[in-house]
Amino acid sequence: TAKLASVAASDNLKAETYALTYDFQIPPLPKSVKTIAIPTTAGTGAEVTAVGVYSALDKKKLWTSGFRLTPETALLDPALTLGLPASLTAATGLDALVHAIEATTGKPGNNPMVQAFGMQAIQLICRSLENAVKNPENLEARGDMMLGATLAGMAIDAGDTAMAHGMGHALGTIGGIHHGRAVALCLDAFYSWNVEACPDVHSKIAQAMGIDISGKTSLEAGMAGAEEFSRLLSEVGLPLSLKPDGLDAKDLDRFVESIYSPGNLPLIDFNYREPKKEDIVKFARAVLER
Repeated sequence: TAKLASVAASDNLKAETYALTYDFQIPPLPKSVKTIAIPTTAGTGAEVTAVGVYSALDKKKLWTSGFRLTPETALLDPALTLGLPASLTAATGLDALVHAIEATTGKPGNNPMVQAFGMQAIQLICRSLENAVKNPENLEARGDMMLGATLAGMAIDAGDTAMAHGMGHALGTIGGIHHGRAVALCLDAFYSWNVEACPDVHSKIAQAMGIDISGKTSLEAGMAGAEEFSRLLSEVGLPLSLKPDGLDAKDLDRFVESIYSPGNLPLIDFNYREPKKEDIVKFARAVLER
């Protein structure tokens, strides 16, 4: 919000004007107001990215991108996250983890720089997320999470996110589901499906998660990573069912419709494995019917 405000304060356009369309046509992003970003959660990595995510008046989720959105300065202090409730520590931490996984496995992220940022972020997050949730005063764990989130932000800034975010944004639009929880639930629905298409990089992710991959094929190691991701969601107490939030199979059509909205389609296209419409429907149903 602060990043978009720094742009909106520089001209007379409405905030909705900056929303990214499927063909990536957005107006210029003027900027005369500098931004100093001081995150108080360890998740989005927004302090180092050129992306802004916000909501229209009708609650529809919008996003935009441009180098002028990147804050001029980012200050990281894990002490600022010590009071973060366990539920938000878990959800924001999983958001950072999904950033790192999607950046390193998506089409745009197949390069050494993205892999370096992403794999280091996965290692930091997977070794400390549970500790940060269960021992919230542990400053070392909080520090790992904050640095991991920032590195994951640098990874997506160079490598983008993918289908979990396209679906997660849609889930936020139709049900107001917290972003970190939404993208984690969506990735969990098709993690193994992605592994089948690119087992080598998923094997490296599993290793960064702390899994012993010796003696395993790349596919076996990647699938072990999928299991670890599912375990982590449960272990940190992420609510897995959307039924208490008022969402179930009756919402399938509007969920799929939102996934295919212009703002989300680029992220679907960034996924390494290209989904067919029936795949999207299957994954959307799996998210809603847990």
